[in-house]
Amino acid sequence: MINIYIRKREIFISSTLTPVALSNRNKFRQQVIEAIDKEIINNHYTKNVNIRVNEFTLRRIIEKYSEQAVYRPIDDMRYYFQYSKRAFIEPGYPPLFYPAVVDRKRAANISAVSAIGEGVSGLVLQQMYGCRKLVRPYKDGVDIVMTNGRETYLIEAKGSATPQEEDFLNKLDNEYLLQMVCETLSSAGIDSRRLKGFLIGVHLKDELNYTCYITEIKIY
Repeated sequence: MINIYIRKREIFISSTLTPVALSNRNKFRQQVIEAIDKEIINNHYTKNVNIRVNEFTLRRIIEKYSEQAVYRPIDDMRYYFQYSKRAFIEPGYPPLFYPAVVDRKRAANISAVSAIGEGVSGLVLQQMYGCRKLVRPYKDGVDIVMTNGRETYLIEAKGSATPQEEDFLNKLDNEYLLQMVCETLSSAGIDSRRLKGFLIGVHLKDELNYTCYITEIKIY
């Protein structure tokens, strides 16, 4: 079984920033950044429910939600984590061989990490919000569009297997959150139903433990 630990926060963005968010001028864009920074300071991630999922179920969910063409991403990451723990280093080599292997930089398969991030995001939204997939855009806009029948959800999913989890969280706030807020603001007036945005970061601690960071963007 794979454990998914949920951490969630909500941020509130005024709809009056919609014209500003669509502008490419730095002066106007800075107003959106300041509004986001204020919300981040006041609203921190808090522990939420934890989810346990069978590996084969998650594999099917990944196929449903991910745009990545990767074969068995869960198995791929299991091999990566085992390799990172030096499970395949054999004895009997000259002494200088081992420092070279131990200190060698290791990188996970980006497509596998992204696929798991997208699959976990879809699974978490299904279970926490009781929603279903409307569409899975390909190379256009957000990663997933979902609905619970009353609201429309825009989901942007990011995955990471870096040992520096804090760096991943900073990247979510500094690089991806502004883009997702602007996407949500620009879409809020189009749908007749209420719309929310979700930036979801999935950090793979090891092959059996993931942490899912949810930022729910509400427009008022």
